[in-house]
Amino acid sequence: MRISLLLAVKRDIAFLRGLDLEKPPLDLTDEQKDVFMSRTPTISTVLTYCSAIDAIARVMKAKIPPSGKNAAFFKWSAKKWFGITDSGVKVLWKLRNSSVHQYTILAKSKISPHGFNGPIRYVGKGSWEFNLNGMYTSLSNAISLSYFELMKKSLNTRHKRARFIYRYGFVFTNY
Repeated sequence: MRISLLLAVKRDIAFLRGLDLEKPPLDLTDEQKDVFMSRTPTISTVLTYCSAIDAIARVMKAKIPPSGKNAAFFKWSAKKWFGITDSGVKVLWKLRNSSVHQYTILAKSKISPHGFNGPIRYVGKGSWEFNLNGMYTSLSNAISLSYFELMKKSLNTRHKRARFIYRYGFVFTNY
């Protein structure tokens, strides 16, 4: 089965954040949900969020970044579609690379499940805080913003983007 990469990422973040665990089909109690959430990954959520930023960049530019241009694509998308500040984008890019390439993770930074508006904020003295639920919310907003922007394009341009998305924007699954 072929599914949208971007929608799969959104679903994965929702799962990693434990959204709707108390509803069918899982019907977890508050206690069960708390236990589940205490065992969910945090870095995986950040990396999944970064994948969404990359995916929207590729769709909105309708191309794969040339060698050495991944950072520019990522930073453009994070600012334009996810509303992250320049300084926030820099630290998110650094965290992404630290996690992906196994470098030192930002020692003064903190990952929180919730607690403030937005996906990332500067706390002071070189310290940043990453809000996992805020990442989900900003992803949902970015999907809407990019959709409405694409709908302003000509029919010919939308068809070109649809072909690009069909070629590069889907993954295959067994479910």
